[in-house]
Amino acid sequence: MEFAEFLSAAVSEEAEVQSTVPKKLKKLKEENLSQFLVSLSEELSNENKSLKSRGLAGIVLKNSLEDWVNMKILIKNKIKQLLLDTLGSPNPEAGHTAAQVIAKIASIDIPRNDWSNFICTLCSNMSQQDKPILMQASLVSLAYVCEEISHYPLTQNQVNIVLEAVVNVINVSQESGVRLAAVTALYNTLNLARPNFEIEVDRIWIMGVVCEVAKDKDTHIKRKAFECLVSIASTYYDFLECHISTLYVLTTKAFEDKDDLVGIQAIEFWSCICDQEIKRRDNRSSPHFHFIEKMCLVLVELLLKTLMKQDEHNESRICDLSLAGGNCLGLIARKVGDSIVDSVMYFVKLKLQEHKSEWRSHWAGTYALGSILEGPRVEKLSPYVLPLLRFLLDGMGDKNTHKKVKKITSRTLIRIFQFLHSPATGHSIISTENIEQIIPVLLKSIKDPSPDDAKKWDRSSYLAAEGCEAIYYIVQGYEGLESGSSVLSPYLIEIIQTLVETAERRCTIVTGDPETVAGIEQRLFFLAAAAYETLSKVVRCLDVSEFIKPLLTFVLSKLETYQNLSQADKAKQGDLQSLWCGFLHVIIQKLSSLKETKPILLEFVHHANIMRLLLEALSSHELNQSVEPLIYSCFGVVALVIGEKFERYVSSVMHRVKKAIEPCAVMTDEYGNHLKRNILEAHSNILKGLKSSKAEVLIPHNSDILKFIEVVIKDVHRNESVERAAVEVLAVIADVFGTQSWGFVFNSRH
Repeated sequence: MEFAEFLSAAVSEEAEVQSTVPKKLKKLKEENLSQFLVSLSEELSNENKSLKSRGLAGIVLKNSLEDWVNMKILIKNKIKQLLLDTLGSPNPEAGHTAAQVIAKIASIDIPRNDWSNFICTLCSNMSQQDKPILMQASLVSLAYVCEEISHYPLTQNQVNIVLEAVVNVINVSQESGVRLAAVTALYNTLNLARPNFEIEVDRIWIMGVVCEVAKDKDTHIKRKAFECLVSIASTYYDFLECHISTLYVLTTKAFEDKDDLVGIQAIEFWSCICDQEIKRRDNRSSPHFHFIEKMCLVLVELLLKTLMKQDEHNESRICDLSLAGGNCLGLIARKVGDSIVDSVMYFVKLKLQEHKSEWRSHWAGTYALGSILEGPRVEKLSPYVLPLLRFLLDGMGDKNTHKKVKKITSRTLIRIFQFLHSPATGHSIISTENIEQIIPVLLKSIKDPSPDDAKKWDRSSYLAAEGCEAIYYIVQGYEGLESGSSVLSPYLIEIIQTLVETAERRCTIVTGDPETVAGIEQRLFFLAAAAYETLSKVVRCLDVSEFIKPLLTFVLSKLETYQNLSQADKAKQGDLQSLWCGFLHVIIQKLSSLKETKPILLEFVHHANIMRLLLEALSSHELNQSVEPLIYSCFGVVALVIGEKFERYVSSVMHRVKKAIEPCAVMTDEYGNHLKRNILEAHSNILKGLKSSKAEVLIPHNSDILKFIEVVIKDVHRNESVERAAVEVLAVIADVFGTQSWGFVFNSRH
């Protein structure tokens, strides 16, 4: 097949013709890679070819450079020249494609010093004022290159050349497209410019250029300039003391820009400043200028105004000025604490008084309240929040409450229970009086009937999940306290029943739209996950002894049903299986922690096939990897409870352990550490459970575990919990087998 024919087939609208392309593409590539890449470059550079064909040639070329390093220099130079020539194509799309391929090649060659004149060539192109298309494409290519090679910095001389060329274009060019490309290139170059920021003259020069461009009349250029300021705030906080007054005037004025996206970036600048100062609060080795404290009152006043600028039709949480303002307000609260409370709460009260006439006021007041709950002391916030709690709860139960207000109220209630409910410290927003309103309102939001409209159903399920989360934090506040069970005991049956029903909820909407179906399935899983997470918290924190047996029966029946499904149905419910296993793990831990409930676990191990279900889950291809460590933990807990009766499961369990330790040994991430620790802890607990009379059944398996420990201890990425688990295994082996344990160590080393 000729090369031109191949590209013709690739852009054909006939599916049958297109289907032949991948195999023929591979064949052409394997026959002569050099000629293949040259032909693609020629196709991309040929002005007589169709735009579709040229674009495809560029994409294929960009994705076929895996052996670029080993190609002959003459071939590489020919391809590079064809691509550089294409930058000036009168068809901007072809030039843009060439820019992407050039960036890919540069990311390979520049770290190897194989394209020494590349930067100078692009910068030379950028100086040709009479060729705006070439200038723009070269700037686009430069922007891509700086993004691609951020982990392989340019030399300082190259960075200087780039900065000078880009700034010159910004200052001289009259073409908005060219100037936007230049500001974008500047944005992508900033992360390479630390040495320039360390030199005062260079820094003043760069900051002056960015601040001037941030006043540009072109909205797109202005947005990108503010993105540059955000990047500078995040990367170069140390150098901003001399510039902060100018930046304050520039950014706060932009809060009210006619383009919300400019305002969002201006707010993001202060969010980054705040984030930096939060990180530096306890780090005395880094400069900390306390910009936020110095400007707090004025910033807060301006940010509160942005909360009134909601987009009623924005269902997502993206590109909304009010959301950006609230997020920044929350960061300021974390930074300055109590000093923000009085001014914000004045705004909250004012806006909530206007709630009947204007939903935006209701929303803004509620969002402002929710934003500042983390940071200030509970003692400072509680006198303000407590009188408003009934108002918020009434709004949740009122069918006339605007949908966006109800959503933000739900989120605010969650944060109230998360940050202002801490009985262990003697401070809690919840009392025996208001709990009588709180729990019914939350349960109603969880149980609200599913509407027959997909959008309404999505909102309803969202509020249900939020209701679960609110109860989660209420329960968490009582963790380790007997008072929790007494305060919540009148509602415990209904809470558990509602959460179980919610975990099992199905949608009755009939639709043939695949996207809607996928969205509903995703939301159902999200809702089930919220319900199971809250159920788990209830089991951990409260006295549920009278409900534990039915809950255990319930989750085992779910796992049993799952094992009897077809392979296709198992694949669909794999995530649910992970939720069930996680919940089972919590129940087993609870049963084993109390003397009076251990017999229940013993009964179910013998008669309800807990171990079989756990082993089957571990063998499932659909099992979420996050659940695997929990299952090993379950094995250890069960062994401790049933003692020598665990002997019958040793062979199956240790077979699974042996299969797991080889891939686990080379894992270096947080999950790997979690899995290693749980495998080791399981082995310790199994040994302890069998210690009295059956420990010898583990002798054939000790050498595998000891080899595993040797690998784990040598791993520089291990964390302290893994070390402790490994030492515990060695101590238990020595305790159980005495001097015989030295033989295990010897055998594991040979």
